[in-house]
Amino acid sequence: MKMYRKIIGILLSVCLLFGAVGSWMTTTAYAADTATLTVSGGSVEVGSTITVSVKVSAPADIGIAAFTLTYDTSLLQCEGYSGTITEADYSITGKSKTYEYKFKALKEGTASIKASKVQILRLTPVDGKDDFDETKVTDGSVTVKAPYVASTNAYLKSLSISEGTIEPSFSKEKYEYSVSISGKNSSVTVNAKAEDSKAKVSVSGNKGLKEGKNTVSITVTAEDGKTKKTYKIIVDRGVAPTNTPTPTPTPTNTPTPSATPTPGLTVRMGDEELTLSDVITADLPDSYTVETEDWDGFKVAVASAENEEIKFVQMSDGKLYVYEKDETGAAKYYAYQTVGSNALQYRYLPKPETTEVPDGFNESQEEVDGDTLTVYRTEADETMCLMYLRSPEGNEGWYLYDTKEKTVQRYSDALYSAKPTETPTPTPTVEPDVPTPTASAEEPTIPVTPGEQPGGDNTNPAPVNRSGASGAGFWKLIESLSQRERIGAGIIAGLVLLCILLLVLLILGKNRHAKEYDAEEPLDEDEEDEMDKTFDPRLLNGEDEHEANVAKAMKAMKDADKAGRKAEKELKKAKKSLDRVKAGKPIEDLADDIDEDDYDNF
Repeated sequence: MKMYRKIIGILLSVCLLFGAVGSWMTTTAYAADTATLTVSGGSVEVGSTITVSVKVSAPADIGIAAFTLTYDTSLLQCEGYSGTITEADYSITGKSKTYEYKFKALKEGTASIKASKVQILRLTPVDGKDDFDETKVTDGSVTVKAPYVASTNAYLKSLSISEGTIEPSFSKEKYEYSVSISGKNSSVTVNAKAEDSKAKVSVSGNKGLKEGKNTVSITVTAEDGKTKKTYKIIVDRGVAPTNTPTPTPTPTNTPTPSATPTPGLTVRMGDEELTLSDVITADLPDSYTVETEDWDGFKVAVASAENEEIKFVQMSDGKLYVYEKDETGAAKYYAYQTVGSNALQYRYLPKPETTEVPDGFNESQEEVDGDTLTVYRTEADETMCLMYLRSPEGNEGWYLYDTKEKTVQRYSDALYSAKPTETPTPTPTVEPDVPTPTASAEEPTIPVTPGEQPGGDNTNPAPVNRSGASGAGFWKLIESLSQRERIGAGIIAGLVLLCILLLVLLILGKNRHAKEYDAEEPLDEDEEDEMDKTFDPRLLNGEDEHEANVAKAMKAMKDADKAGRKAEKELKKAKKSLDRVKAGKPIEDLADDIDEDDYDNF
């Protein structure tokens, strides 16, 4: 019995060894390399278009990329396609490639753009393999929004002046008020706030007041730029104080000097000098409101908004400028300019002094909506320029601006490398050939059947013929298996060996007991003749020995039966261990089901 237990223990150890070797081969054969396919997304208004890009990339040069895109045709319409986009590219020679598709938004909703039937193959096979260890796919999504409708609200929320109290009390539905002020005031400060933060407020007639009644107008222009409402304040100025003149012997009529216009606060912008305005008529970003501030005795209109650090002023050229203060408190001004589509506006910023320009980009100039901006370009592509921008979400950094498409995309050193212009080495186009049956000393190139070509309404990518990719010997076959497959193969091989050895043991045991039965000392010829005359000597004189032999034979049969049940039990345990491996449990747990007695003679 101990011999059986020893053999079974050894065989179980062999099974575990096979599994461990398979796991070791998995971790040492290859480092995992992963190919990726990523579909971009975004948001767009109904009736507008959006460009969706599909990027394939891998750690090694790609030779073939094939995929199929599906999307909701009730929400999106792709130029040149009708519901399904099939791409099969056989001419890739680099590690990545990007495909772009233009979609038109049809109605509100969220449309997923899903990639399927993805194949990314190596340009040069490795150990007979042309595919990568893993291919990760990331789908895209496009949100279609309703067209933006500008507000028509042109009401004021509040109205007052600093030099007096208007009559009657303010109400947004009342458009005319009156107030009396002292004659010493030649102007009034109007405080007016629009009910809609996107509306614009302008004030006129509040300076150079004459004695008597003057009309001050407050005009509110709604967000749509067409709807306007005008509120009026009749300002009754008293008699201006005069100094009593000293009488002279010969009085002469002295002409009253004309009023000298009050100059505004001026700043220098480049080669010209501009004056800060006391009103803002240019278009402002959402949520900004205008208030008049006193800067060194000058009235300056300043636009600000909650949760926004920057402020805007308007200068005598009619343009908006960003107003900021540096660490020393000195004022800085630069032109307010945005780039991008109407749906996504990115604000232009001067490059911070501490930020370096990425390698390969040189300073240049680009005119955007009449303003000349400082940008950075590469010799490789003059249509793309690098700008320092602020996104609608408030993120600041480098962005690439397409001067032709007027689109903006985030810049990343990991995805974009600016290089000098080089003359590319022409790469011959490899036409897919049908393999001939003739034998060759060298391994033939695996042909790829093109199938349906890109650009049509195809639903299946071109199939790839991989015959002969593997089969370079036993070890290549083992290397092509996954970790679980290798562990399972090791355990199955051990089980087969266990069953073969148990069968051999059963045969040997049966032969041994047969020999013991036949090993009794035979009778000589005289005894045989004597016994022939009477009864069988085994029945007459050897009854006890015969019963002993029968008992031995019965015991041998029982032992064999017990060994068979034991083998069946061990087979079930091995199967259970195999199930654990398939379930992904660690290999250290494979021996949990083995009885402690089975380790006595390891």
